[in-house]
Amino acid sequence: MSPAVPWAGLLHWAEVTPDQPALVFADETTSYAELAELALRGARFLRSLGLRTGDGIAVLTENHPDVLALYWAAQHAGLAYTAISAQFQRNEVQYILADCEAQLVVTSSRQRDKA
Repeated sequence: MSPAVPWAGLLHWAEVTPDQPALVFADETTSYAELAELALRGARFLRSLGLRTGDGIAVLTENHPDVLALYWAAQHAGLAYTAISAQFQRNEVQYILADCEAQLVVTSSRQRDKA
């Protein structure tokens, strides 16, 4: 199997091995089927915000499985996804945000002041 887009790869594994672990984080495991469902719901939510194919989102959070679900949601919705390291300083974050021209910035309460 060689999918044309990453999203097709996730759907393939969700169909072929739905109960197999796609993500393992601390004591939390998410199956391929669960990840695909989270991504589908996330894509619908992003679209409901008015985002369209080609628009961009920037994500500035700590590492967590939800960030990967958001990545797959953006893939499915046809959005550009810019990941910003939580280790970056405010001026670095501001530079990236200005450069990527994201229509939506997703951040955590701990990173909010940088965005």
